[in-house]
Amino acid sequence: MNEIKCPNCHKPFQIDEAGYANILKQVRDQQFEDEISQRLKLAEQQRVNDLALAETKLKTAYRDAMAKKSKKSSNYERLQPKNWQRRFPKKTKKSVS
Repeated sequence: MNEIKCPNCHKPFQIDEAGYANILKQVRDQQFEDEISQRLKLAEQQRVNDLALAETKLKTAYRDAMAKKSKKSSNYERLQPKNWQRRFPKKTKKSVS
């Protein structure tokens, strides 16, 4: 027989081995469920944080690539001769009547 003290009224009472094992199992199961729940919440939060970080990195890489492309384009236009349109006029479609 084991003696257990009630957490509410603090009154001790006797319990047999089977009852004690049952109470102990319930406490362990509840603690295990609480730990599993907490770990699942942490894993979900970590997944959300990882996704946000990956999205931020991707946006930054895209912005850098677009800035590089824009800079390259502006350099290309700047290096063109002033009269390049006269040298290579746009072809116009001739209408066939």
